[in-house]
Parts: sequence; structure tokens; C-alpha cells
Amino acid sequence: MAGATALIAASIVFVLSPQIIGIYGEQYGGSRWFLGGYLIAAVLSAPANTIGNSIVANNGQKQWLALTALWLIVLISISGVLAWCGVLYGAIALGGAAAAQTTLAFFIARSRSLI
Repeated sequence: MAGATALIAASIVFVLSPQIIGIYGEQYGGSRWFLGGYLIAAVLSAPANTIGNSIVANNGQKQWLALTALWLIVLISISGVLAWCGVLYGAIALGGAAAAQTTLAFFIARSRSLI
């Protein structure tokens, strides 16, 4: 449900992105995909946070800490490789880290019979 809600919100923001970017100035004109990339990363991250709360509530603090550390390692690794590519690739780094964390959180929650 968190992913679906995030997807709906991201879709609305993506449709309104020309107006939103216009608020910040003309230097960001034509950057619809810039905002879209970060919206996709947010959609990938939403289920991880919800699943993470259930893991922690089920005495899985150490597992969630490990997943958060893995998220940081993936984020730094992808960012380091793509640092020279530009700002949009920050969204790719966030999306990759979120995808890794969400996927592993799902499997941990399944193993704990939370899902």
C-alpha cells in the first residue's frame, strides 16, 4: 500500500512538474526527468520504510541496521561510480540503494512471517 500511495503521489507531482520546476526558476526549465528520477527513487523507498518499521517492531533492530548500512554502501558505491555523470545520476544512486533495501527488507519480513 505504501508503494501504491507513493506511486499515485509521484504521478501527480510528475504531471505538475513543469509548474513545480517553474517555481524554482528558469534555469531548471526542461528538467522534468530530473524531478521524475527522484520521484521514482522515492516510490522505491516507500515500501522499505514501511517494511522496516514492521521488522523493528518484531525485534529486528539489528537486521534493519544492517539493511540501512547496506543501503548506504550501495548509495555511496553507485554515487562514486556515477559522480562525473551529473546530478540526474544521484536519482539513479538513490533508486538503486532503495531497490536493494526494499528487496532485502521484503525477504527478511517474509522469513519472519511478517508478510
